[in-house]
Amino acid sequence: LFSGFIFSKNKRYAIIAPLFAMLLSDTVYQILYVTGNGTVKGFYGWWQILQYLSIVAISVVGFYINKANALQVGISSLVGATLFFVLSNFFVWVEGMGYQHSYTLNGFLNCFIDGIPFYKATLLSTVLFSAVVFTIYNFVIETNKVKQSIK
Repeated sequence: LFSGFIFSKNKRYAIIAPLFAMLLSDTVYQILYVTGNGTVKGFYGWWQILQYLSIVAISVVGFYINKANALQVGISSLVGATLFFVLSNFFVWVEGMGYQHSYTLNGFLNCFIDGIPFYKATLLSTVLFSAVVFTIYNFVIETNKVKQSIK
């Protein structure tokens, strides 16, 4: 989300930055797993690409933040978290990962119902993290404006 906002004039960087961060963290997890120092695999299958596509989609949401104010960041955070919830649960249902729900409307709905506890955590963490990051960003921008006006 933040990457989409910061790099809105260079959309390539807006997409590459979060993907690189995700790839780097997945690589660290994989190294820890392979060396016996971690229990979580960094790379767990081809469908992981679908999660990376979710990250791209959230970055695109950041393109639509014109000003880093509470309203735009708040709405974008809700949209980004909801988009991630919908895409990731859809991918879980399609791949049959974890929950093994049938490929019926009932199975589809049950997969989403199972994901609701994760959605609550995603919403809370996304809104809080966005508030912190964009507040720091605004503080830095305002501080630099004051410094420039003093010169």
